[in-house]
Amino acid sequence: MFWARAISFPLLLAIFFAMIFCPWGGWILSVLLPFLLGMAGFEFSRILQKMGLNCFPKIVGALLFLLGVLAAPELKYFNDEDKLSYIIIAMMVMILFTFGGLLFVKDRKKYFLEAFTSFGAFCLIALLYMPLVEVYSYDPKYFLYLVLVTKMTDTGGYIFGKLSSYLPGGNHKIAPKFSPKKSYEGLAGGMLMSIAAGLILLKYDCSPFSLNMTVVSSVVLSLGSFAGDLSESALKREADIKDSANWIPGMGGIFDVLDSFIYNGIIFMIFLIFMR
Repeated sequence: MFWARAISFPLLLAIFFAMIFCPWGGWILSVLLPFLLGMAGFEFSRILQKMGLNCFPKIVGALLFLLGVLAAPELKYFNDEDKLSYIIIAMMVMILFTFGGLLFVKDRKKYFLEAFTSFGAFCLIALLYMPLVEVYSYDPKYFLYLVLVTKMTDTGGYIFGKLSSYLPGGNHKIAPKFSPKKSYEGLAGGMLMSIAAGLILLKYDCSPFSLNMTVVSSVVLSLGSFAGDLSESALKREADIKDSANWIPGMGGIFDVLDSFIYNGIIFMIFLIFMR
């Protein structure tokens, strides 16, 4: 597990920094975005299936792939101000198919439940992760801030959680029923590292906020990162699985990597709009 992660993590980090600092970074995101959205939707739908909620994972994945193509920053299929309108239109089209399918199937109750669950999965993934694309399109430096402050909670949580386990009596678990490795000590360490990352980025003009709001946003994003990880753990525990998939050695699936942003894309957009 450690060595697999040691290979995967630097590769993902290199791709991420290339998106921020390379002149063609927008094209990297534009190529990856359809696959990230599509696979996240497919994996999420599979988790719902394992929880007993029947749906159409391949259809959800395909529609999110298409949305990723349309929303890609460099492809410019529609203007930035129209993106939300197109997402809403896509949802309306899905509603038409949801009801239209009732005219062609025999088991209408089974079909409608599957279609309704699939519609919900599409909406959840689209509205959770499209704010990340909006932040990147607005300013890649702010995307850098969002990702690093968010992910420092994971890194700090792992480091401080491990170290605190060697204390007399061990560390103090937060939710042992569905995430036995997460501790208060790890959360505190992750929050400190998130604040440190936010302050460093502020120094290099990569924070959209003042000093006080950088600290506040770092704390809130750290809590959001932790909550997202915990929420996915709760889903996986209910589905009785360890990872959403096994595409990334040592890290699981796309949804496993993006779980830190379940809340943080939306939270960061709120900070940008109302608290700058």
